[in-house]
Order: sequence, then structure tokens, then C-alpha cells
Amino acid sequence: MAGMVADTPSIRALWLWDADGRTLAASRPPTADGTDITGTTLHSQLSAGQAEILVPPGQEPVKGTAAPSGVGAFSQRAFTLVRRLSRADGSLAGIAAVSMSPVHFDDFFRRATRDDPTTTVALLNRDGRVMAGGPVPAGDARADTSCPGAAAVWRISPLDGRERLTACRMVANASLVVMVGVERSQVEAAWHQRLGWLTLLTLPVMGIFCGTTLLAMRRARRERRAAKALRGAEARREQAESALLRTQRLQALDQITGGIIHDFANLLMTVRSGAEILCHRPHTEPQREVLDAMLQAITWGNA
Repeated sequence: MAGMVADTPSIRALWLWDADGRTLAASRPPTADGTDITGTTLHSQLSAGQAEILVPPGQEPVKGTAAPSGVGAFSQRAFTLVRRLSRADGSLAGIAAVSMSPVHFDDFFRRATRDDPTTTVALLNRDGRVMAGGPVPAGDARADTSCPGAAAVWRISPLDGRERLTACRMVANASLVVMVGVERSQVEAAWHQRLGWLTLLTLPVMGIFCGTTLLAMRRARRERRAAKALRGAEARREQAESALLRTQRLQALDQITGGIIHDFANLLMTVRSGAEILCHRPHTEPQREVLDAMLQAITWGNA
């Protein structure tokens, strides 16, 4: 086990215990008190079925009496992940643990924020003490590890006193909280940059939209003028058709009237001819008066 961690400086130690909590192997020599965890809360939790426990630096991985000094020593200097080893039937077969130096997490957080130095990432215990990352609060100040929810919120960072957009997440199976904070100036700068790019992208679109709108307005005006001219032409056509219809009706009436007059004149001529023939024949005085009246009516009819 010592050879397994020899080339990995970030790993401090490896431990292996049996189901009763007695040490089977370790990458470091055991202390005078040994490193057994028999009877500790850590052993009882894993025996009860908990899969793994992450013990941060400065926190005893065991509670109660007879806490092994060896375990307490390594827990003060490293993160220790303790995992349950189970048999096929689910019973406890043994316990394994690995301790990692906080420097490993510091290096990881520095790499994660290398391109964004104003962003802070810290790993804290539930008491608010910074375990890895930073910045570390001055003096005995403790950070507020309350997580209001999944969303990030604006608040004064407990790490450096600056207003930051802060998000945090509790680590499963461990009394640890990961907290990430971004300065307001950085958020506003990123927002302004994106807004600037959005404006640059929007201007051509707005120009095309305005040009299209002007063309549409001009086309609408042309169409209105064309529609107005068409309505005027239709009105004039209707007036011309109405005048033509009236003329045609008058012409038809004139033709009908002329025909009637011609036929009536022919009738009057026939009646006149008959009356004149009767006048040359012998007739009485009353008959003469009737013939004169007929001839006078025929004369009025011809007029």
C-alpha cells in the first residue's frame, strides 16, 4: 500500500480495516495507539449500511470514547474518504479509507479559475471554516454556509467581503459545502460584452427590417393610389354605361313611338279615305254632320 501512494503526492495514506474495525493494512506505520476503529461511531455508521463518509480536515472521523489517536492525526491534515466494503450478501466485509492532501483541492480550484481570477471557489465545512480554495476569512471569521437553494443569489461574500453572485452546493455524505462566487463587476462586464455583441448582431437585422418596412409602406401607398384610380375608373365606367343605357332606352322608345305613329297615320289615312268616299255619296244632313266630325278628328289626329 505504501508503494501504491509513493508516486502520488496528493494521497497522504491508505487504510484497510476488517469488519470489526481492526487494522489489516496501512500505507503508514501505525502509531503506538494503533489505528483500529473498533467501537467508534465511524465503524457503527458503516456497519449500519452507510456506503461512504467524507471526513474533512480538522474533524474527528469518530465520536465517543477511545477515539484512536492515529485516525485523529491523519484527519487533522487531510480529507479522508472512508468506504464500506460489502460481501455478496450485503454484510460488512471491511472498510477502506484514503486520505488526500488539501493541496490537491487547492490546485484543482486554481486550475478551474485560472482563466477567471475574479471567481472564488472554496470548500468549507459546516462550521464555515475554509478547508480548501479561498480566500480564507481573516482572523477567526467563519463563512456563512447556508444555501438558499439551487439558484445563485447576490450577497456579500463571507470570504472577502465583496458583493458576489454566489452559489453553493452541499457535498453528499459529507459535512462540506462547495461555494462559488463571481464579482458583480465581472458579471456586469460579461453582460455588457454580450449586450454589445447582441447589439452588433441586431443592427443589421434592424436595418433590414426598417428597409423592408419602408418598401412595404411605399408599396402600400402605390397600391392605395392604384386602388383609388381603379375606383375612379369604375365610377366613370358605370356613369358611361348608365348614360349609354339611357340613350339606348330613348332610342328604343323613339323607334317604338315612330312605329306607333306610322301605324296610327296609316289607320287615319284609311279612315279618312273612307270618310271622303262617303262624303261624295248621297247622305242626309245628320250623316253630313257625322262625316264632317270624322274628317275634323282625322285632321286633328294627323296634326
